[in-house]
Order: sequence, then C-alpha cells, then structure tokens
Amino acid sequence: MTAAESLDRLLLLLLDDPDSDVDESTDLAERLADCEDLSLVPALEAALDEALAAGNFHARDTVAGVLAGLTGPAALPVLLRASARDLGDDQDSLSAVLCDLFDEHPDAAREAADPLLSDPDARLRAVAVWTLGFASHAEDVDLLARTAADPSEEVRAATAGSLGSLAAAHPQALDLLITLLADPHPQVRIDALSALGWSHRTRALPAVQSLANDPDERVRRWAAISADRLGAQRGDDQ
Repeated sequence: MTAAESLDRLLLLLLDDPDSDVDESTDLAERLADCEDLSLVPALEAALDEALAAGNFHARDTVAGVLAGLTGPAALPVLLRASARDLGDDQDSLSAVLCDLFDEHPDAAREAADPLLSDPDARLRAVAVWTLGFASHAEDVDLLARTAADPSEEVRAATAGSLGSLAAAHPQALDLLITLLADPHPQVRIDALSALGWSHRTRALPAVQSLANDPDERVRRWAAISADRLGAQRGDDQ
C-alpha cells in the first residue's frame, strides 16, 4: 500500500467509520508519521479541518500526531490553532503531541506562538501564552505582565501557568502571580495558586494563605494545597 493509499484508508477509518478498528488506524498513523512523504501534508491539514468541524477529537488527535511526525516543528502553527478549538474533551492527547514539539523545538514554539499573542480570538491568545510556558525567557516577564491584564480570563489563567515557570528565578514573575490571586475570576486565582505552590518561594505563603476564606470552594481547596506545598519547601525568598 502506498503512502497516499494508507492515508486514504486512515481518513476513511477516522472520519467515515466511527466503529473502525482502532489498532488498524493506530498502525496506519504510525507508519504515515514516519513515511517522510511531504506531499501528504495538504490532505492531512484538510482532514484536520474536517475533524475540527465535525467535533471529532479522536480524528483530530490522530491526524495531529501524523502531522507532527511528518513535518516536526513546521506543524506547530496549524496544531496551535487546532488546540484553540474547544471540542469538549480534555485535549490530553493533543497536548502531549504539542508538548513533545515544544520540548524538542523551543525556538520554533516561540516563533509559532508570537503572532497569536495579539490575535482577536482570546482562545488563540491563551494558547500562545500557554506555549510560552514551555519555552520561557527572562524577558517574557514584561510580556506576561501585559497578558496578566488581558480582558479574557482564559488568557489571564494561561498567564498564571506560564509565570510559574519563571517565578522561582525572577521576583517580578512571583509578584505578578501574587497579584493574580486577586483576580475576579476563580479559575485565574486557582491557576495562580497552583503555580505558586510549586514556586519554591515561601515569600508567597502569606498571600496564598489569605485565600483560605475565598468565596469559591475550589479556590479555598487550592489555597490549602498550595500552602501545604510551600510549607514543605525550603525556597529562597529573594
């Protein structure tokens, strides 16, 4: 079977046959990811669009894996945009594909994220900020100070996660995380608490403990978790 025939068969299984053999589609996807036939890319990108339009997250994830294997970091712009489409799943498989690319190609990840930081679509801005957390530089603190004030709570929550990768070494990042504890949206406060809990900066402990009486039950729970983590750490409070 040629690569083109294998792709046709895979797409038939993914898009047209919901009861298809998972083992067969997995085997086809693995072979296509290693086939080095870049002529398949347009068809794969079209299939990804079809999967997104249909809300088919299994097809999305499988095609994303093939694109990542076939083109490496060149797939990032397309895959980041795909991850901004909410299909109602946890996106664990797609995130794993993206994180592997981030780890192997951090400069390409930053390059792909950069144009999305100013996109009118808040979900795309959030994806871009999330990406920076895997390839953060010290100079990103000023950028994240701006996204911490984004009108979208989704972007502010992503900012908290990305600041977490800088907070241990950069006091300004830690201060921004502490500021986000006062955000009006509970999820932003939760993500800031989570990041602070792993920051190794016990200077943040009083601010974390101040949310023990937060009106949101989930925030109170995360305040307790993060306070316990910080209490068990011996961070440098510079």
